[in-house]
Amino acid sequence: MTSLQGVAARHFPILTQRLAARSARAEVRRSSARVAAVRANLRRIFPDAAEERVETWVADLFGYGYRNRLEVRGYDAMSAAQLRAHCRSSVTVRGAEHLEVALAAPNPIVLFTPHFGNYALGAVWLALAVEGRKPLLYFYDPPERNPFAPVLRRLLDKLGCNAEAIHNDRTAVRKALKGLRSGAVLTMMPDVFQYDRASLYVPMFGHFTMAMPGTAFFALKSDATLLPFYCHREPSGDVFRFDAPLALERTGNDLDDQYRLTARVVANMEQHITEQPALWAYWETIFDRLAPVARLPRDGETWEDRFRDLGTMMIAQHRGPAGFFARFEERYGARSTP
Repeated sequence: MTSLQGVAARHFPILTQRLAARSARAEVRRSSARVAAVRANLRRIFPDAAEERVETWVADLFGYGYRNRLEVRGYDAMSAAQLRAHCRSSVTVRGAEHLEVALAAPNPIVLFTPHFGNYALGAVWLALAVEGRKPLLYFYDPPERNPFAPVLRRLLDKLGCNAEAIHNDRTAVRKALKGLRSGAVLTMMPDVFQYDRASLYVPMFGHFTMAMPGTAFFALKSDATLLPFYCHREPSGDVFRFDAPLALERTGNDLDDQYRLTARVVANMEQHITEQPALWAYWETIFDRLAPVARLPRDGETWEDRFRDLGTMMIAQHRGPAGFFARFEERYGARSTP
């Protein structure tokens, strides 16, 4: 390592933080369409949040976004020794006992994490934590749909970690199940979604959100330890947190089991995102994944209130069923009258 490389590595976190904050302030001042969309969506999801708090989230979110991109470039430029040292010195881990117990057990592990915080460093740190203990499989979209895929491959190759990428294609399920049968760790990012026949609608932020059942499917199919992992950021630096494993509950109906476990995975993600909203990457497009006509009941509301509103919205959007809904409302009102 040259002296210049050593200085750059030592000051890397401070430099990226300052550059990212400057870029974020400039974008927020310009009030771009992206800034406006993020601000509006945060207000819709957190209607009781104070205006100043929402503005802080907006500024922080763009700051973290720029910082993530700068840091990935920095990791790519580091030597293997520098990157290993950075993972050791810059990360605080909480709940590490959950990972240790899972690694010591013979069962495979399905570890899930959303696009939250410094997830790029989280992927690298995880490879080092698992190294020599269990095979590690990263499940993600192929390079043509995921610009981070080639970078992660370079970082893992640089470190010499025995980690394998499983691209989300027609062979993915077979490869992932084969790896899990050998006791591997499979990483999943359940906040990715696509319009697909397998998609489910589960509760999130008071709405129904589209979610893929893959995380639940792999965990149930392989009797894996289902381990939540989150890459928080705090003033002290990166804080990686493991929650206790989610229990696998079986009723005898595989589809129901997958749905209920997917709902619990999403509820777990919602807890962490609510704690630090600015760390989640998908605020700009969140309403692409939420069902547009069905909101869950809030305080003081009932399911009957929500179904009545849903009927009204359906009538407005689809004139054909108007007569049916009108008769349904009449019958419902008559039955509800004391």
